[in-house]
Amino acid sequence: MSKRPRGNIHKIREFELEKIHLVDEFDILQIVGEGWFGKILLVEHRGSQTEMVLKAVPKPYVSIRDFFREFHYGLHLGIHRNIVTTYDVAFETAGFYIFTQEYAPLGDLTSNMADTGVGEEYTKRV
Repeated sequence: MSKRPRGNIHKIREFELEKIHLVDEFDILQIVGEGWFGKILLVEHRGSQTEMVLKAVPKPYVSIRDFFREFHYGLHLGIHRNIVTTYDVAFETAGFYIFTQEYAPLGDLTSNMADTGVGEEYTKRV
């Protein structure tokens, strides 16, 4: 029996992250979420006047490799119309690894579902 190769089916791109001072590049409009996993910030990019979300994960709690993995999967899954788009922009600050995503003003799926679920009619439409 042949030995199967182990590992991911696609190569996760790693590159040197640009180091920035967040407040020099973005106006922070709102903290959308916060916890041990990091912060989700609604921001406006000063140069382009574009609203977006920054997903910031603290360096002490995540390896650079894990950050690139999450960024990679976000880029590849985000092309689906029902998944939040991850933009091909990532950078770091003194304390965080950060990547950018589209803003979903209505929240996530679980915040928009009743405790009993979405029901048969809507489930069939998905």
